[in-house]
Amino acid sequence: MALAYQDLFATTSQLESTTNPTQLPKILPGTIWRINFSRVELQGEVNWTWQPQVVWDPQSHLHEGKINMHLPDAWGYLVFKDKSDKEKLVRDPFWPLRLTCMNVYYAQAHFYELNGCYAISMESLMPFVDPHIVKPFEIEITSPANGNMDPKNTSPSSYTATVREMKGAGTKVATICHDRLLKVSDSSGYTTSMVKD
Repeated sequence: MALAYQDLFATTSQLESTTNPTQLPKILPGTIWRINFSRVELQGEVNWTWQPQVVWDPQSHLHEGKINMHLPDAWGYLVFKDKSDKEKLVRDPFWPLRLTCMNVYYAQAHFYELNGCYAISMESLMPFVDPHIVKPFEIEITSPANGNMDPKNTSPSSYTATVREMKGAGTKVATICHDRLLKVSDSSGYTTSMVKD
């Protein structure tokens, strides 16, 4: 797929402030964005997306396709590359962490539906997660209910799940909150986030 560089910034303040494309922010080769495209026709009867919208369903204990464009964790990847780059596949190095966080997020949402509150431990969530996905990681849930969260946050209906992957000399960490804010970082200082659409 080819996209005009200027079109990527068509609705941003960077483009509005200049008519010179050389003044737009530079996107380096290797940069990865999460993005989705869809088309809805016949008053919602036909929905088309370029990337299947597959997410964890804690009730059926399966990853299932959903007709919902507002699931950014199911969006595809747009990878920026030079024309000379012949490598065909670029993988998101944080994908296992993201997948695990979203598994916890959907399990927590289901737990909340059933109990009117979020789980304060992974043990409580185990019936609603995919054990093969969460097993390789260290996962900690913090909330006001278990006393290990910022005391300024007094809401009984919040949580933060921290997922850690420690391999070799590096550590990757991701957090997911009740509001679906997902942040990932590594020991090199790299940080990114994804919010609910």
